[in-house]
Amino acid sequence: MYKNFFLPAGILSGTIIGAGVFALPYVFKSSGILLGLLFLGISIWAFCLIHLMYADIIKRTPGNHRFVGYTKMYLGKYAFISSIFIGVVEMILVMVIYLILSESFINLIYPEASQIFKVLIFWLLGSFAIFFNVKKLAFTEFLITGGIIVIIISTFIYGFKNLFQIDFTFPFFSAEGGSAPGGKNIFFPLGPILFALSGSVAIPSLVDYFRILKSNNSDKNLKKSVSLGTIIPGIVYAIFIFGVLSLSKVVSEDSVSGLIGNVSPIFLFVLGILGILCLWSSYIVVGLNIFNILRFDLKIRKSLRFFMVVFLPIILYVAGLRNFILLTGIIGGIFLSIECIFIILIWLKMNRGNIGKSIFKRQNNISIVFLFLIFSIAIIFELKNWF
Repeated sequence: MYKNFFLPAGILSGTIIGAGVFALPYVFKSSGILLGLLFLGISIWAFCLIHLMYADIIKRTPGNHRFVGYTKMYLGKYAFISSIFIGVVEMILVMVIYLILSESFINLIYPEASQIFKVLIFWLLGSFAIFFNVKKLAFTEFLITGGIIVIIISTFIYGFKNLFQIDFTFPFFSAEGGSAPGGKNIFFPLGPILFALSGSVAIPSLVDYFRILKSNNSDKNLKKSVSLGTIIPGIVYAIFIFGVLSLSKVVSEDSVSGLIGNVSPIFLFVLGILGILCLWSSYIVVGLNIFNILRFDLKIRKSLRFFMVVFLPIILYVAGLRNFILLTGIIGGIFLSIECIFIILIWLKMNRGNIGKSIFKRQNNISIVFLFLIFSIAIIFELKNWF
């Protein structure tokens, strides 16, 4: 049971749980908790299907490939180029998000330091570590997941006594209105939630895991593990959201800044240490992924790879790209939504060509239409709201 179910589900959950969680309390506070929970539930369902579709694509395609490889094989050259561009830009923006959050967490430890000093220290340490031997960074996945889960659980326990004082009204329909950018748009929570729930990068490892395991019910176990591994982060996120909302009436965009003055300095200090370690580890992993894509997929020369991975994130930050909610919305609502649409298109093309044996018993066209609708709405809203 553990090897066939809980372990692979834990791998996926550990990959999904990340920096996106820190945007959710502000998003839920701005749009209304009930509306936020509705979109959280819809997004969990959507990513359960997307992750299962991606697992099905991997399982039915011979050879060892990744998302850009499947895009090239099934959707052609232009989709392939688009997928690489989307992936690289998305990850660079994620690195900018880590720079933004680093200031917030360092502020919990050393509030006297200047804003740019905090970010530069984090950037220098992260950039330097990117070029370490990858084998020396094997601890990072455990550090990222473990640290964030400790932060989430601690926040919920600390604020439990105020849990039943949370306001469940809809700001969009109240006299004051919502504080969401772009006015009273009910789709405001969608992009950040999609960003927080995406875990496609872990699916190839899960498929390989069940291939090696060679279980009699591997397809069934794979489906259960992927579903559970996608649902667990949604539950964990809800716990964190209620924890932050119960601790502070004024919720900051990064979740942690608003806790200052509402909880003990010792708790904030520990929170800061854990947060910085998680962000630093994530920064290294994402930077290495970009570096390898630029090296192996795009064949870009070393000096340009070095510039893009090391200097581009800090340049974008210094240039003024510092809106945390804006970036999570753009990444989730545009880049990840396009990626999910590509996965759906690949899966549909495989079905039309009867390529391999699917883990799905049948194709549910209503669900597919609804998936297209969700990701299309997310793209349209973000493009309209921010551009």
